[in-house]
Amino acid sequence: RGKGWGEFPGMRSIKCFPVSDALAAISTISVTDQEDEEGRRGIRRAEIDLIPLDDLLPHLRNMITTMPDSVQQAADHMFQARVWARIIDRALPKVGKKQPQIVFVYPSEGASSWQVVEAVVVRLAAAWPLHALPGWGRFFSFTTLALTAEGESRVVAIPAEQVEKAPWGHR
Repeated sequence: RGKGWGEFPGMRSIKCFPVSDALAAISTISVTDQEDEEGRRGIRRAEIDLIPLDDLLPHLRNMITTMPDSVQQAADHMFQARVWARIIDRALPKVGKKQPQIVFVYPSEGASSWQVVEAVVVRLAAAWPLHALPGWGRFFSFTTLALTAEGESRVVAIPAEQVEKAPWGHR
């Protein structure tokens, strides 16, 4: 894993996942411009915080409020009623299918522009409508930057250029 991260230096991914019935981990992964012993660029650096599940939603909401105002406003703009309708439709459980996954695809134009996508995903993870849907509950995993949706969190964001060159094609 990690092949392809060299295209995203300076970007970060926030990944949130359960560790136990009472704890969640929030991992902040930064893509560096360092290379490994095979010359592949994009070595990642991770910092992990463990947070009680009861404190997770307030923590996520606080993350959003500490983002720059311009990022918060752009994320608000992306959350229009029709977007919520599509999210809810994709999030509803389908008979005989595995757990639904929401995949955001957005063009990557660098670390600062990806902050808006990050804000959208964190805002979605903290929003009550998704938690009220059957099968989603009070906690679900999310990743704000991944190279593929396969084997990823329930909510994941992927740069559009990764989807275009992926063997599994467009979604």
